[in-house]
Amino acid sequence: MKIGKKITKFAGEEALSLLAEIIVIYTAVHVNDLTGPFTAITAFVGGTWLAYNVSSYERLWNTVSMLKNPAKAFILYASTSSIYFALQSYQLNQLLMAILASSLIGAGLAILLQKYWNIGS
Repeated sequence: MKIGKKITKFAGEEALSLLAEIIVIYTAVHVNDLTGPFTAITAFVGGTWLAYNVSSYERLWNTVSMLKNPAKAFILYASTSSIYFALQSYQLNQLLMAILASSLIGAGLAILLQKYWNIGS
């Protein structure tokens, strides 16, 4: 019975991962129609990284724990903001500035979390 549960869990995680990638590809195509290929590539890379990090329960928990590490939070906020601001029809130079600003804010929040809140300990 343990093998059956592991296969079911694995199949569920793979289905979730496939669905997330389909959403990311659809989002990138939509962004390409709105603003062009460079912003679509930026949104695709950020979305793919984010979709990978939420594709299983363990990775999802690790992604939440990234909020405590400033460098990892910088990357997490960059990927999330790349999707959000690309869907808001930002051009490439505006998109990069928004990603940088969001990432710096995320890193600052991570420093505060690291200093004053003990996640998982």
